[in-house]
Amino acid sequence: MDVLIGLAVTMLVVSVVVTMITQFLTNIFNLRGNCLVGGVAKLISLLDSGIGPADARKIARDILCDPLVAAPSLFGFRRPGATIHREELTKLLLDFAARSQGPGQPSPLNAKLAASLEQNGIPDPSQALQDIRTQALELEKTNPELSNSTRVNLAILHLASSNFVGKLNHWFDQTIDRVSDAFTLRVRLCTLLAATLVALWLQLDTLALVNRLSADDALRQAVVERVLADPGKFAPPTPDQSEANQAWQEVAEASRKYVTDQLGDTDLVRIPASFDAWLQGWTTGATPLDPWRSRFAGVVLSIALLSLGAPFWYELLKNMVRLRSLVAGKDDAQREERQTTQAAPAAAPAAATQYSPLTAKGEAGNLNAIG
Repeated sequence: MDVLIGLAVTMLVVSVVVTMITQFLTNIFNLRGNCLVGGVAKLISLLDSGIGPADARKIARDILCDPLVAAPSLFGFRRPGATIHREELTKLLLDFAARSQGPGQPSPLNAKLAASLEQNGIPDPSQALQDIRTQALELEKTNPELSNSTRVNLAILHLASSNFVGKLNHWFDQTIDRVSDAFTLRVRLCTLLAATLVALWLQLDTLALVNRLSADDALRQAVVERVLADPGKFAPPTPDQSEANQAWQEVAEASRKYVTDQLGDTDLVRIPASFDAWLQGWTTGATPLDPWRSRFAGVVLSIALLSLGAPFWYELLKNMVRLRSLVAGKDDAQREERQTTQAAPAAAPAAATQYSPLTAKGEAGNLNAIG
């Protein structure tokens, strides 16, 4: 049980580091925004088959990079927003198409979307957008209790009712669900990548770790005492959006500090101080003939276990601590019962009277009888 607790603690702490790196990768590559670009592009292609996937993706990226919905820029580059509401998408599409009628030189994409809207019942996107704004203001005067999104939706349904709005409203929710599925898949791939990087950098060999915990009583006892002292401190931290915007150096330093604070001087996880130390670590404790392959299975197993995530290991740790306390309580009760002076046992019942055959009266059984 104590060996499993030590393994669970190690995997929990390192899994939190994997979560930090996954959050960093998710933010730096803007996975949610890129998935939303793909979903909006499919909606635009649905409006008109004449708009190809490449053009639809360019239009979607331009719309989601609008300052009203865009994500914070990174290194001066615009990044598409990660969320958008249905009424926002409708207004932004109308605004994008209306640019083809404004002053200046419109892009071919503006003209393509304007032509698509015209085929779907919106001949003048600029006028439709103006009517929607006016109607939303009127609804705010007459029905101030309505939310802003409700007022805009009512204005769109009354003044821009068309095939365009019908297609968009009908497929929006299903498209967002598929965007969420695509984002979840990419996050899982990022988690697997982060788990691989962390396991390789820390040289986390699960098989060697189990052997150390099994052989070293002092290490095992130190880990268990640390967990039992305050199990709640090992709870995975809540993701913070401000932490997601940290630089890589800050993420690395935060990860190192977290491992040190949680595991202390137990030496369950050894963080290499340099690249040379990392290379040397691969040959430490390994077989001389084949040092890399001897630890390959343990590292691959660590990657698989880390991919389960910090919440899984925290729940497992809580259950094992609870089970250990229950088992320890029963052992203490049995030990106390054995050490307690027991009352003398009751006297054994008297032995049964020895059976003796009855002597028959008369000549029966008389050996001296004359027969």
